[in-house]
This record gives sequence, structure tokens and C-alpha cells, in this order.
Amino acid sequence: MTILTVLFDPFRQTHHRRQRSDGLGLGLFISKQIVHSHRGTIHVASEAGRTAFVVRLPRR
Repeated sequence: MTILTVLFDPFRQTHHRRQRSDGLGLGLFISKQIVHSHRGTIHVASEAGRTAFVVRLPRR
């Protein structure tokens, strides 16, 4: 399992690097909830050290 598969989960613990904080919090979880409430989608992809988030919202 990679971090990308659980990135939008609330308060997920990380085991990849030792940092000051070892959890992901609520920011991306809340973002996902807002996007879904507007009938949209949010996706993340990471490759070669670059990460991209794609949000798609319907026009109407």
C-alpha cells in the first residue's frame, strides 16, 4: 500500500519518513468532501518527485 491510496483518509498515520508530525490530518479529507458535495472528483498522481492533484467540477 502506498501513501497515495490513503492520502484522502482522515488522520492517517505515515510510516514513510520521520517528520515532526507522523499523521496527515484533515486537510485533504475535507477537500475531498467539498469536491464530492459539488458532484466533482479529485485525484492525485505522483511520479519522478512531482505530485499533481486534479479536481474536476461540473459546470452546472
